[in-house]
Amino acid sequence: MDWSTIFIIIGAFLIWIILFFICKASAKFETERQGKFVISIKWAPFGYGWFGEKDAFIFKIKYKDMDDSIHTVYCKSGIFSGVYFAKEEQDE
Repeated sequence: MDWSTIFIIIGAFLIWIILFFICKASAKFETERQGKFVISIKWAPFGYGWFGEKDAFIFKIKYKDMDDSIHTVYCKSGIFSGVYFAKEEQDE
């Protein structure tokens, strides 16, 4: 394995990490824009809606709404596809 291959692999990994954090921040921003307080955001690679998805990250977001109810929702966030929420559940 020569140096150019190693640099390509490291570069691809760094780009993936940067895209991951951009998508995570986008999901948090969109949740807070709706007036919800984010408790946690976790990457859910096999969460709801993962099958067949190639260019987006799936996150499991736990948040508190205006009535202090805690909800969990799956969020699909992609750099070019935007943010989509699905399968919302009320925890408490």
